[in-house]
Amino acid sequence: MNTITTGKVKIFFVAILIVLILILVAGVTKLEGGYYWQKQYLMMQLIFLRTRIQYLVENPSQMLGMFGSVGQEPLMKIDPQNRAQSVPVLLYHGVIADPTWKQDDVSVRFSDFERQMILLKSFGYQTVSLDDFLAFLAGKKNLPPKSFLLTFDDGRKDSYYPVDPVLRALGYRATMFVITGRSLDEAKADNTFHLDQTELQKMVDSGRWDIGSHTKAGHNMEKIDVQGDEGHFLTNKLWLKFEGRMETDDEYKRRVADDLAVSKNDIEENLHVPVKAFAFPFGDYGLESVNYPQSKNYLPEITQKIFPYSFYQVRSSDFIGNYPHPEADLAKRLPVTSAISAENLVTALMNAQDKPAANFADKFVSDRGWMEGWGKRQFQNGLMLTGPSNSEDSSLTFLEGSYLWKDYTFKSQVQLMKGKSFALLARYHNGDSYVSCDYGAQELFINEHKDGNDITLADVPFSSQFFAAGAEAGISVKDQSISCLANGKTIGSAVLAPEFSFGGIGFKTWDNELHNSELLVKSVEADGVSAGDGNTFRGAIASER
Repeated sequence: MNTITTGKVKIFFVAILIVLILILVAGVTKLEGGYYWQKQYLMMQLIFLRTRIQYLVENPSQMLGMFGSVGQEPLMKIDPQNRAQSVPVLLYHGVIADPTWKQDDVSVRFSDFERQMILLKSFGYQTVSLDDFLAFLAGKKNLPPKSFLLTFDDGRKDSYYPVDPVLRALGYRATMFVITGRSLDEAKADNTFHLDQTELQKMVDSGRWDIGSHTKAGHNMEKIDVQGDEGHFLTNKLWLKFEGRMETDDEYKRRVADDLAVSKNDIEENLHVPVKAFAFPFGDYGLESVNYPQSKNYLPEITQKIFPYSFYQVRSSDFIGNYPHPEADLAKRLPVTSAISAENLVTALMNAQDKPAANFADKFVSDRGWMEGWGKRQFQNGLMLTGPSNSEDSSLTFLEGSYLWKDYTFKSQVQLMKGKSFALLARYHNGDSYVSCDYGAQELFINEHKDGNDITLADVPFSSQFFAAGAEAGISVKDQSISCLANGKTIGSAVLAPEFSFGGIGFKTWDNELHNSELLVKSVEADGVSAGDGNTFRGAIASER
């Protein structure tokens, strides 16, 4: 659309907006509930009109639908040959005017949130209900290829009032995880920060919101030792002040189980909806425990007895998407703030879509989805990997969309710029689970990395200095065999454990000397790629916890 036409469309919509505002102002005073509800109603209607007009200005082909139904958009007809292999989950907290306040750095500006949703909608992305997402995880339902689940934590007023009209304008829906001790406790009914029962009921009645648990009292920081240090409620033992001692294992388990069970009951009894999902506060399911690291073993077991599914925050070394598995009970979420532009968010979701089971090649002209597991990666005459500026000098990058790859030969033109070690990764599940060809100063190691533990399968003489001037490194996986290559020649082979039957590709660098780890990747080719699909490869859930 040219500039003149776009300008005329904008003028047309501004005129309509002015008329509609006058109608709203004239009618809002008749709304029951007093000034507070009148103000909220008017604000939500104005946001709805603004969002809908902005979307239609950018997508004039949808103009005829402006005055039509604005309910939730139904799922499009799904082609069995073109369905989602994975579904990402977006996590938001507050949607506020300007999230620069130090204590609220998890929130997003309203203008940024609105732009993110409009652009996702413009690129064909579609929200799904919590039930549809959980059925997908269980392998019981196919979803469109650009599906995502939109979620909010804490049951905040500022993640409902600004957001609901945007959902209504775009035909989107969302899931709210509620802290029931702050929203459904009668003693806090006049809370000005968290939604109350009346507001939550309005959300349920709209058909645009699903409700999940975010604990009852478990979103608090609690005393975890005699000195008064604080830690997360769910992942630490508490200091029992009046008894002068720490909790026992049994007391910890009982406290956590009681809190979660009560939160579920609070929602089901007050809002009359079934609760199928739980979101870990702070995304912590045991990994951030201060005094009770065993909580990572107990907590998922406790939650699964109460909720069929739980949500945690994705790590930088994880694939973004969630893959079906009949036994899955954990789902990853990608936190979104104003630090992520709408364009970068769309790019991230597009890169996370599973790449086709065909030959893949990349000369790094554009971003194809090489993710920073840790360390630094930048596009500089290729893909440059360097260690971070701290006490460890290591970096890892992996290719989004390659999770389902099975049998392939992955070759790359590389140059070892600094240091003495680097690795090619295959059958990559996450930063703790993958196989690798580790090219060292004097030896080649073929390693399995499982849950953070390294197992050496083969060790042969070889010098990484072979790549100092640039050469081709390669890794080939077929069935349960792995071979490491240098300029097309096999220099070592081994047999893999059964759990490494599929997975993506990546690179890793490391060195004992600080600031001495640097690898330049000039090109990548993956030949003979075969991939499973959501019906065959349901994910390595054990390695993703």
